[in-house]
Amino acid sequence: MNWPHVITIYNYTKAGYNRTVLRGVLWEDTKAKNVNKTGSAAVDSVRVFIPFNVDSGGAVYKLPTDYQTAPAGAWTMQTKAKDFMVKGECAFVPAPSGSIAELTQNYDALTITSVATFDYGGLTHWEVGGK
Repeated sequence: MNWPHVITIYNYTKAGYNRTVLRGVLWEDTKAKNVNKTGSAAVDSVRVFIPFNVDSGGAVYKLPTDYQTAPAGAWTMQTKAKDFMVKGECAFVPAPSGSIAELTQNYDALTITSVATFDYGGLTHWEVGGK
């Protein structure tokens, strides 16, 4: 299957952030509001479908625990509050100091909030949620 979207993943490590561009994913936006007695609040969310054979530009997928011990040349899907994704190929490259403030202030970066693995059937993939 040829999915049309590109995303940029920013994975946190103790040494700073790693940036990985993933090509061939499916991005689904959901725009919503939660209305209650005190007013309304946006509860926008996104679901991204990432096939196991995604084009990651040569970076290798690792499980989160393996990634933390050896992140060089790798990427992962984890639900840490410090991991982000951006729709498209984001130009922001994290500084070696590890600061990600420019990404969260100047780009529509979403925190990865859920990761479901579908490793059966004809289309093995991850379903990633973000807010």
